[in-house]
Amino acid sequence: MKLTLFLLLIAIPTMVTAQFAGAPFRIGHSAYAASMGNALTASGDAGMSYFNPALAANAGSKQVELSTAAMAFDRKLSAISFTTSLPPTAGLTIGLVYSGVDGFDGRTVSGYPTERFGIYEAQIFTQFGIRIGQKTQIGAGIKFSMADYGNNVDPATSVALDIGLRRQLTPSTAFGITVQDLIGSYTWNTQELYGTVGSNQQIDKFPLRLKAGLEYVHAPTGLTTYAELERRALFASYSSTSVSTSLGTPIIVTEQLNVTNAATIARIGGQWSAHDRIRLRLGYQSDSRISGGFSLLLPHDRFAPSLDYTLATEPAGISLIHQIAFRFQL
Repeated sequence: MKLTLFLLLIAIPTMVTAQFAGAPFRIGHSAYAASMGNALTASGDAGMSYFNPALAANAGSKQVELSTAAMAFDRKLSAISFTTSLPPTAGLTIGLVYSGVDGFDGRTVSGYPTERFGIYEAQIFTQFGIRIGQKTQIGAGIKFSMADYGNNVDPATSVALDIGLRRQLTPSTAFGITVQDLIGSYTWNTQELYGTVGSNQQIDKFPLRLKAGLEYVHAPTGLTTYAELERRALFASYSSTSVSTSLGTPIIVTEQLNVTNAATIARIGGQWSAHDRIRLRLGYQSDSRISGGFSLLLPHDRFAPSLDYTLATEPAGISLIHQIAFRFQL
């Protein structure tokens, strides 16, 4: 049996922002969004509909985003997304997010080497938004996720739902609200991993996320600011079944553990148009994450390409993340 549990205890806290199911997907895979603290629930950018499915209704053309990140401890975080309008009043985004770590040295409990292996999480998502009237958009999304934590545990899968709304309050101010990761959870059996008798089932639910945010555009100065609050609640359950012979007769024993955790996270961010082809950005998240970056709008009007770069801190001062993305229209 590999020392998988030990390796995971080392790897997972450094790979994600929290030790909860689906955590790599909450880091922020888009360099554009991460530079502004991922505070884009009320954004008018259709390409950011991962943060609120209602935003997809703003799609005016086909847009592609390719992003990747340079992270410490050999971690990987990459994504690709495609956004398109669905005339007359709707839009759609589809994409893929991948996060993982390779090159673990698998060993038996006696210390003998077995083989090298890796762990990963991947997510395919679809976000749909439609405009209701001139000022209101609503949307819904579905996410299919998979987590593979080693050869002795079967990969776990999850289906989660998002719903959202965006409302234009004034010509310069918009409000957004979204509920994310509804019903999402991973379930796996760790009987083979631990070599136990009976079943050892674990259910890790995705934290339920309720977010509300504002967007303010000050056209004279080219400054756009964002602010949002997120209430995150986690409800998880763990159960194990074993056979006890302490009284001389085999007895099936089932243990159940329920865990509830909640947190509130504040985010702010801003973007300034320093030049017709240069955008500067800053962001902050209350879990001690600071970010900054820029975009270069490249001189090709047909495809409107842009290059985004972000430098962000990780929680607890673990390391820095360098993120880069290339966006263009079709």
